[in-house]
This record gives sequence, structure tokens and C-alpha cells, in this order.
Amino acid sequence: NTMILKPYLTRVGDSDVETDEFATVEGARLASSRPWEIRADIREGPSGDYLEVLYDSFDDKDYLPDKDRLYHLDFREAKSPTLWLNSDHEKITRVLDSRGSRGPEARMRDVFFDQISQSVWTQLLVRAATDIDEEGVSRYEWEEGVLNRFIDQIYPEIEKKEARRKLSRDIRSAEELPEIMERIDGALQDRLESHKHMTKVIEEALDD
Repeated sequence: NTMILKPYLTRVGDSDVETDEFATVEGARLASSRPWEIRADIREGPSGDYLEVLYDSFDDKDYLPDKDRLYHLDFREAKSPTLWLNSDHEKITRVLDSRGSRGPEARMRDVFFDQISQSVWTQLLVRAATDIDEEGVSRYEWEEGVLNRFIDQIYPEIEKKEARRKLSRDIRSAEELPEIMERIDGALQDRLESHKHMTKVIEEALDD
């Protein structure tokens, strides 16, 4: 994107000087400069639902984990969490950034995202569940979005508002935690349909 900028200096009020040699009235142009051309390059990055997705090197960053990690879900800004992808894993990030819809790279990309998504969705759901109040309402907009997306699959037999309150109770209960984590895992498997992406990778590999 390109923008042409030409500055002008104008008078903001009338001058008290009585002369015909100078621009004395409000709004009069006093000076200008040559035009400047400003160019802005938009850097595209991966997009995500309910959170910002960014690349960065994990090497020697206080806010990021060990440099060998592939990704990190950052809740420091709870209102707007960030998913960091480790740009040091260049071969992996190249696949994650691929835009094609066919071929082995596209198939690998889908499987890679499934693996990351399974963990990230789980963390988002658990975090959202801990913020549900007694009325079944969450604190942040992204939490509402996450719960609306999955609550019917986690508790298909319960009315939505009560299901939210039950999720909040179950996630804090040592006795109920194993079952609720199994329900969450099942809901994610149903939604992500990872088996389809894995099957396509296998079929293309065998065809070769």
C-alpha cells in the first residue's frame, strides 16, 4: 500500500498585522514541502479462532518456554490470549504457512494443525470453564465463543445454561475431572475430524 503525503503549514487564526505582503487570514497557506511517498507492507500471518496467532523465536525469550517447544499458548493478557509458534522450526512453520489445498505439503499442514489444535482447544476450554460464574456466564468474549462452540457436544443431554454450570463444577472436581476430560477429548475429536486428514496423508504416501 502506498500513500502520498504533502505537508502544509497554515495559519490557525487571523494576524493582527496590517500588511498586504503576508497571508494574514485564518486558513491561509504559509508554506509547504515536497511530497513524501509512504509505503506500508502488510505482513500476513496465520489466523486463529478466538486468539491471536503469532510467530517468534523461542530462543532466550522470558515470555516463551524452552527453545525446542513448537508452540505456546500465552494467557498473560487473559482478555486476548496469544498462540505463539516457534519460528526456529523453519521446516515446520513453512508447512504450517502453506496455502495449497492439494499435495503432500497441504496434507501435512492439516495434520500438524490438528495436533496443535487438540492441545490448544483443550487449554482454552479448561480456562473458559474456570471463568464461568453462577449464572453460567463467562468473563471474556473469547471464552463465550469457545463454550458456545463445544458445550453441546460435551453435554448433549443437558440444557446449555445448566451445562455451563456443570462444566464449571466438574472441571474443579477431582472425582469428575477424568470424565470431563474424556468428554472434552471426544468433542474435539468429533469437531476436528483428524482421522480424515491422517487417512489422506497415508493414501498419498502409499500412492507414491
